Amino acid sequence: FFLDIKGRIIIFRDYRGDVSPKYAEKFMAKINEMEEAGKLSPVIHDDGVTYIYLQVANLYLLAVTRTNVNATSIV
Repeated sequence: FFLDIKGRIIIFRDYRGDVSPKYAEKFMAKINEMEEAGKLSPVIHDDGVTYIYLQVANLYLLAVTRTNVNATSIV
């Protein structure tokens, strides 16, 4: 996913079909929750879904998966 700073999807590609675009919306809520708690990290695991992201300027580059993947190669 490519998301803007407010969490709106700019463009996305579904390679495996295991995660729907609704998880991008959940990602922004999770980011806000973790930022308030002071526990931000580039890899977030929540409810069986792993979010791997980078923030570049006003853009989030987000990978979402349900399977066990190599997070370092994605980043």
